[in-house]
Amino acid sequence: MHPVGDDGAVTGAESEQPGAGGFAARLREQTADAHASAERSPFMAELLEGSLDVAALTTFLAQVHQLYAVLEPAVDALRDHPEVAPFADDSLRRLPAVAADLHEHLGDGWHEALVPLPATTRYAD
Repeated sequence: MHPVGDDGAVTGAESEQPGAGGFAARLREQTADAHASAERSPFMAELLEGSLDVAALTTFLAQVHQLYAVLEPAVDALRDHPEVAPFADDSLRRLPAVAADLHEHLGDGWHEALVPLPATTRYAD
């Protein structure tokens, strides 16, 4: 198992990869600018402060749900691949928690909120 750090990154996994260019290190390097930009956005500030309104939060959660619904089965399919195996840890699954949050905020009809935005569809594809 690999713990998740305060920043949400998986810690320790890169040490299992050969050389300094393991998957986690490459992913971190290649997405650093996008992460820095997102982390400074007003939306993320409100999300982290807990001041995001419920409509924005549930829209965000619906988009995240769409992404994990693609990502988690892909990880399952590749769990024996040497670069994927360190991340194929069931404790890293987020889909059940996101679904529970959507149910908490929207009730039994939360599935109706799963309408992907065009950007989510492009990202998931």
